[in-house]
Amino acid sequence: NDVKYLSNWAVGVVRGKTSYTIRQGTLGLHETFRWATDLKEALLPEGLISIGSNAFYNCRELTTINIPQSVTNIGSSAFRSCTNLHSITLPDALESIEPLAFDHCTALKSVVIPKGVKEIHRLAFLFCPNLTSIVVSEENPIYDSRENCNAIIHTSTNELVLGNHSST
Repeated sequence: NDVKYLSNWAVGVVRGKTSYTIRQGTLGLHETFRWATDLKEALLPEGLISIGSNAFYNCRELTTINIPQSVTNIGSSAFRSCTNLHSITLPDALESIEPLAFDHCTALKSVVIPKGVKEIHRLAFLFCPNLTSIVVSEENPIYDSRENCNAIIHTSTNELVLGNHSST
C-alpha cells in the first residue's frame, strides 16, 4: 500500500488487459503503461501529481482519458503514439506540458489549455494532424488564443507555440 510511483513498464507488460485502475495514493506515473497496446481505459486517482515520461507511450487503443484535477505535469512523450486518443481534458492545476507529450496522437481533435499552464514545449503536440480546435483559457496569464485564432500564442513574446492549418 505504500507504493507512490509506478514506473518502468509496471503495467505495460500485462498483455490483453483493456482497463486498469491506479490505486489511490499513487503520486506519479513513469513508463507505467508503455506499450500496453490493448489498454482502452485507465482510471487515474485524484491526488496523482505527475503523468511522467512515456507513461502511456504507444497505448494505441486508448481513446479518452480523464486526468485528475491534481495533476500538475505531463511529461515528455507521456501520450506519444496514442493514435486513437481523440479526447483529453486537461486540469486547471496543470502547469507544464513537456516535449512530445502528445506527439503522434493522430486522432486528437481538440485541446483546451487551462488557466494554470505556465509552460508548453513547442513540440508538445507534434504531428497531430486532426487537431482542429485549439483554445486557451481566457484566464491563462502566459498563453492565449486571441481572437479565436485556433492557436497557442505566448502572450508576452507573441511567439506561436502551436497552430494548425486553419489558424488565422
